[in-house]
Amino acid sequence: MCMKVLRLVLVPTFFLSVLQAQHFDTTFHNSVQAQMDSLVDSSKVLPQKATKNIIALEKMAEYRGGMNRLYGFIAEKVSYPYRCMEAGIEGIVILEFVVEIDGSLSNVQTRTNHKSCPEMDAEAIRVITKTSGKWKPAYQRDKPVRSRYRLPVRFDLG
Repeated sequence: MCMKVLRLVLVPTFFLSVLQAQHFDTTFHNSVQAQMDSLVDSSKVLPQKATKNIIALEKMAEYRGGMNRLYGFIAEKVSYPYRCMEAGIEGIVILEFVVEIDGSLSNVQTRTNHKSCPEMDAEAIRVITKTSGKWKPAYQRDKPVRSRYRLPVRFDLG
């Protein structure tokens, strides 16, 4: 008799815990989906020069013509700073910028700081700024969005 009472108590308790788990799963999924939607929608209301709330994108921004053409353009336009060349200074400048929805660039800056030859940083910024307007924007949900981009530029004497 004790066993029958125990079964009657355990079955409804198990059933209620399954229902609560399903409800939690649905609520959690809806909450996560709402947060993702708000992240994507928040990109529309950001000021043009802000770089906050950058999220993973479906399609990254790219230079028109591809990376080979971009590096060819950089190699053609960059002028090795004379003082750096005389001192034998080489290095890599990491550029970071935002590709706007119209293909222009904003917030161009370096992530590296060459204290021995800051002219390399300035030259890399000068050259990448010339590519403004020649970029395809990133896409999220089939809409163009702003995106952050990092690009290494190598200064090599040899």
